[in-house]
Amino acid sequence: MAPAALVGPTCAAALFGLLYLSWQAAQVAAIAAIVTVLLVGWPLIFWMLDNGKTGPVSRTVIGIVCALLPFTGAVLSGMFGLYARSNDSNYVGWVLDHGAPIPYFGTIPWLRFGVMLTLASICGIVTIWTSARRKSS
Repeated sequence: MAPAALVGPTCAAALFGLLYLSWQAAQVAAIAAIVTVLLVGWPLIFWMLDNGKTGPVSRTVIGIVCALLPFTGAVLSGMFGLYARSNDSNYVGWVLDHGAPIPYFGTIPWLRFGVMLTLASICGIVTIWTSARRKSS
């Protein structure tokens, strides 16, 4: 059983760093993965093990959930922040037409955001598959 706090950040840093050929992207991905493992991954891993949900489908679904929750939170935070600053829902809609509003990073085009979601899902699946032992028969 590999520790999720090691597998997640390593996987994220490698995939995002290679995709964007950027050391900064690798660092941001690793930090985000550490926070995700601590706040989302470990509780779901413990729930999965406590409830005997260790099959391949459960592991895959939980890995994807672990990966998508932070991105969903970031987009919602960006939307609420835009609305709070502008008080104009039409402006928020205009931004959403152009991409995902992510705090600090700005608006990320949907295609690039989709690639990021795919990479994060791969990281989540790899982390869950390597972090939680299966029950021995």
